[in-house]
Amino acid sequence: MNKDDYQFIKTTLIAVDGLPLNEQIAQVKIKSKNRTDLLETINAMLESNAKDIEQNKPDIFNSPPILGHLIEHDVQEDTLAFDTQINQYSIVDKIGTGGMGVVYSARQKFPAERLVALKLIS
Repeated sequence: MNKDDYQFIKTTLIAVDGLPLNEQIAQVKIKSKNRTDLLETINAMLESNAKDIEQNKPDIFNSPPILGHLIEHDVQEDTLAFDTQINQYSIVDKIGTGGMGVVYSARQKFPAERLVALKLIS
């Protein structure tokens, strides 16, 4: 995903925020008439968000993504297992431990697929 694609998706999602899902999808279709290559990606994001809301998952923009994981799991153990899911992150490997917490390499799924460093604060 390039910068222009990301900006278009971001602007479109902000424009339809707060509407019911069926209206969001209809508005996205209208707004994406010149960017049909991104239509499937945007709709997948909308449907994923709607699913999270149905399951009472926290909004990642209003609460830190790690918060739900810390509440749901006892993170006193030193190492998380491979492929442990923390919102849009999937643990790959432990990088190291320091005075503030543990750092893992993780695969991020949103807003772009990439390998990131994820620090879990003690």
